[in-house]
Amino acid sequence: MAVSAGTAVAVPTSASILPRAAASCAYPYVCLFKDGLKIGQFQDVTTDWQPLPSQPSGTITITNTRLDDTAHIRFSTGSTICLPPEYTIDVAGPLTGIRISTAATC
Repeated sequence: MAVSAGTAVAVPTSASILPRAAASCAYPYVCLFKDGLKIGQFQDVTTDWQPLPSQPSGTITITNTRLDDTAHIRFSTGSTICLPPEYTIDVAGPLTGIRISTAATC
């Protein structure tokens, strides 16, 4: 998925949905996976970016299990994407931050 500067809306395709990863991410978390292993999970709604403990790179799977909250993901380039509620998507890192919003749509 190419991401341009600014905020892009993530529109996952059926090929990017990974039931195995989604099953291991409990509600109400937004989880990050690398090579099938969970490398982070976030729950707090914030107005500022939450830094990631590391800057994961390569293919990262992000699962948003929240029912009515969006997850915004920031890349090292400054680009961002918005992940709608109940979606899983694969992205190419490195990632630098996450922000969970109470907005129900991107």
